[in-house]
Amino acid sequence: MENNNLLRVFIGSKINIGQDFYDSFNLHGKKIEISLLHLTYYFFGNIENKQIDAISKKMENLEYNKIHTKINGLDGFPNRNRAKIAYLTLDYNVIPLFQKIMETLDIKNRFFIPHITLYRMKKMVKVKVVHANYDVVIDSVCLYQSIFDAKRIYNPLYCIELK
Repeated sequence: MENNNLLRVFIGSKINIGQDFYDSFNLHGKKIEISLLHLTYYFFGNIENKQIDAISKKMENLEYNKIHTKINGLDGFPNRNRAKIAYLTLDYNVIPLFQKIMETLDIKNRFFIPHITLYRMKKMVKVKVVHANYDVVIDSVCLYQSIFDAKRIYNPLYCIELK
């Protein structure tokens, strides 16, 4: 099988934040464009087209209410002191939705942390503790294809609107 038969995909929700809040974060690294911000629930990596169909079919069974939550801070992967990724954290009220997605899609990896990637860094950096209190609404869950072309594109392949 050739690589071009594979799609790089993840499950996520589009996140809308204001420009002032977005501009309040300033780190050394490549900042994700505000229009591309999303909450990642699970990253599948490169998978075949037939798996896309199977995931979409399972997503049809996902029923959940929209969530009003808060962005409450900033953290880093693999950890705050030596981070290659800086991400926005959310209140714990998103965890039941995350668990429902994992259960509905029969994903056993319980170590994945739902997150909103804000920066990618070439070198490890220390991410300072930042507290925030910013309201966001999660009103859909989508299976996205991640495309690297001249710029990054997240193409929604299948979406479920939350009630």
